[in-house]
Formats: sequence, C-alpha cells, structure tokens
Amino acid sequence: MENKKLLRVLINDDDRAVLEMLKLSVESTGDYRIITSDCTEKSMEITNEFKFDLVITDFNTPVMNGMDLIKEMRSLISLNKKTPILIITGDTDESLKNSAESYNDVKYIKKPFQLSYFHELVKGLLKNDFLR
Repeated sequence: MENKKLLRVLINDDDRAVLEMLKLSVESTGDYRIITSDCTEKSMEITNEFKFDLVITDFNTPVMNGMDLIKEMRSLISLNKKTPILIITGDTDESLKNSAESYNDVKYIKKPFQLSYFHELVKGLLKNDFLR
C-alpha cells in the first residue's frame, strides 16, 4: 500500500462553532491533515511547528486581525512564502478585499458564503489554480 503524504491545512477562527464548520467543510473536499486553532497566538505557535499547504483564517480575530496574521506568518521561515491563505470575514469594507488580494497568494471570501464556492476555493488554492 502506498503511503500518501496528506496536504496540511491550518484553520484559524476564534468562534469555535465556525471553526468546526470550516473543518468539516474542508474535510468534505478531500483527504487533508487539518489543524485548527481558536486564537492567533496559538496559530503562530503551530506555524512554527508545522509547514502548511493552505491557511484559512478569519479576519476579525482578537489580538491581531487577519492581515497582521498574514504578515506575521510570512515572517516565519516555516511557512513557505507562497503558501496560499484564504481570509474569511463578515466585514463589508471593500478596502479589506483589495488589501488582502494585493498579495498574489491571498484570497478573500465574505460571510455568508455558498459552501460550494468555499469548496471550489479550497481545492483551487491547494492546487495553486487561483494564484497569479
């Protein structure tokens, strides 16, 4: 039997119900190693321990917002500078979308969203389909 390396996905959200929903949703798109975190400090610690193929994070989190988290994660040697990041937010400020997507490897999705669209984004980001 072939030992297949699973792609790793980190999901960061301070709302445990949303975190669980995102985890179940990502699991339904494929066979991935999913690690969850309910706070940005914990996400930073985890990112120091593991390399990820995709990071999914809420924008509005305590201590630092999603953009600050991206900047912090990008400064870590353990996270590939091209690792795609998906920001999820309920914020309606259009400048957030522009700021997030100014990074070539960051996508943005606004709550509420269609699960089919979320699944498409996750699969596409893991295959690097959406990166410029």
